[in-house]
Amino acid sequence: MIARLAEKNSLTIVGLMSGTSMDGVDAAVCEIGGPAEAPTVREIGFVTDPYPENVLRRLRQVSSGDTHSAAEFCRLDHEIGEAFGRAALRVLAESSIPREQVDLVASHGQTIHHEPFRRETWQLGEPSRIAAAVRAPVVSDFRRADQAVGGHGAPLVPLFDALLLRHQKRNRVLLNIGGIANLTVLPAGHGSEGVFAFDTGPGNVLIDEFVARATDGRRRLDEDGRLAAAGEIDMDLLSGFLEHPYFLEEPPKSTGRETFGAPFVALTLAEWARRGDRIEDVVATLTEFTALSITESIREYVLPHVAVDEVLVSGGGVHNATLMARMRADLDLPFDSLQAAGFSPDAKEALAFALLGRETICGRAGNVPGATGAREAVPLGNVTLPPGWRP
Repeated sequence: MIARLAEKNSLTIVGLMSGTSMDGVDAAVCEIGGPAEAPTVREIGFVTDPYPENVLRRLRQVSSGDTHSAAEFCRLDHEIGEAFGRAALRVLAESSIPREQVDLVASHGQTIHHEPFRRETWQLGEPSRIAAAVRAPVVSDFRRADQAVGGHGAPLVPLFDALLLRHQKRNRVLLNIGGIANLTVLPAGHGSEGVFAFDTGPGNVLIDEFVARATDGRRRLDEDGRLAAAGEIDMDLLSGFLEHPYFLEEPPKSTGRETFGAPFVALTLAEWARRGDRIEDVVATLTEFTALSITESIREYVLPHVAVDEVLVSGGGVHNATLMARMRADLDLPFDSLQAAGFSPDAKEALAFALLGRETICGRAGNVPGATGAREAVPLGNVTLPPGWRP
């Protein structure tokens, strides 16, 4: 049965991820082998499959806190599962990997609700739809097991960071700028000892949401940070942003669209209308706010404990030249793409969940208590078998 997968020297795994930006499904196919303490991950292929426009619109509605029917949640759950299944099949086709070669799929799903202090989280993406599409077992619902033992259910990528990206001599910070930004601190050495992590606050979410709403959907993001580069920072607006209480919380901590999402952007739009700023000025201000929320988090909560040698950046934010430049200007540290360490900055989180899927079927813990605040390390996720599956 499933235990036989755990005995294989190498597994072909599809990792699936969609973050708080909700721009589509990231799908990575990889080979994972090696022992638990020193795994090897070889990326074979990666794609991002955008959500259909009507699915994206409805996802943003249900995650905004508005009231919706149970039927709408059910339909979206199934549609997201089917979207994840399509993304998995696409990455396999583009990588020339036959479906029969896949041992496992690991699906993070699409978060629509995350309140860490209430120990609540909800990811859509019905795993049975994915299993039926790929005809392979699916590990999903990773976050709840961590919350059951007192954790925030996030961030969960630190195990991947600790096992694959820790350097013997250099102290590293692994910074992922998705919708929400999070970082993992990797003191030089081996394993997960001494590793800690937390969400710093907004990543791309505020910039993307503001641009989309201010342009009536004509744009979805500030491509390459061009709008921000052409704008002037509104210092009064920025100072108000920086007073947000989230930044006073001590790590470990996590956040989401409930804190930095539609309500925050609605207030920003109202201020934009009242002040008469150009769109470029507001985007520049939101970009500076995002940069400072990251660099101040490093300055306040990391540098007193670890002398950081380098910051390796992944996620969509690595492609925003203005955001990267603002972080470098504010904090005298090298901010470089994760590509410098041999991993795709876009595929990293999908690869991380592929590794977590392997840990689950091997019966090993996937969370790092120093990152999530959990009382103990525990295996994560549930396993869904495909129709007619035989090991």
